[in-house]
Amino acid sequence: MKKVDHFLLGRYIAELYAASTLETRFKVFEKYVKELGFEGASYTFAPRAHWEVFTQMPAIFLHSDTYPQNFLTHYAENRLDRHDFTIRKVLQGEFDPMDWREHELQRTITLAEAKVIELAREDYGIVNAITIPTMMHEMGAAGASVISSEKDSTFGLLKQQKLDTLIHLTRLFHDLNFANFNLPDKFILPLFETLKPKEIVILQYLATGKPMKNIQDYTGISHSYATNVLAELRLRLGGINNDKLMYLFGLMKALMLFKNSKFPWSM
Repeated sequence: MKKVDHFLLGRYIAELYAASTLETRFKVFEKYVKELGFEGASYTFAPRAHWEVFTQMPAIFLHSDTYPQNFLTHYAENRLDRHDFTIRKVLQGEFDPMDWREHELQRTITLAEAKVIELAREDYGIVNAITIPTMMHEMGAAGASVISSEKDSTFGLLKQQKLDTLIHLTRLFHDLNFANFNLPDKFILPLFETLKPKEIVILQYLATGKPMKNIQDYTGISHSYATNVLAELRLRLGGINNDKLMYLFGLMKALMLFKNSKFPWSM
């Protein structure tokens, strides 16, 4: 039988809906995670373009003040996302909560993945943690992790008593932010800061379906220059072809990355 604290959940929903931004909602999420007895939380959303095209960029996190910042810095600088078993399993379609220590002890992960968990525990005090996937969709993947400095036996009891409520808190947090398009500015726009303004204009024009030979009439950019820019951009993004490039741009549009853009032509 599931052990959901409906009274706590009701208070949480009221506060979550009263918050108007991703950051303020995360503060509400953090507050209730701590009320359950966990010590800190992090959350990430990765658009599909992140792991298919912008593979050189590390994951972007929202995190509580009690989540070791030094660990997240180490994680990003050393690209530990490449050896994060939770990411691998989510991308493989697994959606159940993932207890880090359980996977380490059961040896269901690679040696490199186990080293990440050991590093978190030995160097940064993350003795136990649970990752809860919240999304695996054509647009991207998302999840949250909660941490504890408690030893295995105490943490096991906490998990037994609070996990079901934690799952509800986590997935409600994600669903509300995704439904309200609060994710792009924090998690997606940084991916495209590497794109130059003219590259964005050329991509926007390309997405209209108008002939490339007419691009100068709409943008002021010559056809030859635009062709060279696209060739360099495809190379920089891993040697992708035009179809892949437009697929990427389609993801960008779907995630409303250009919701505030002023297009230089009628779409």
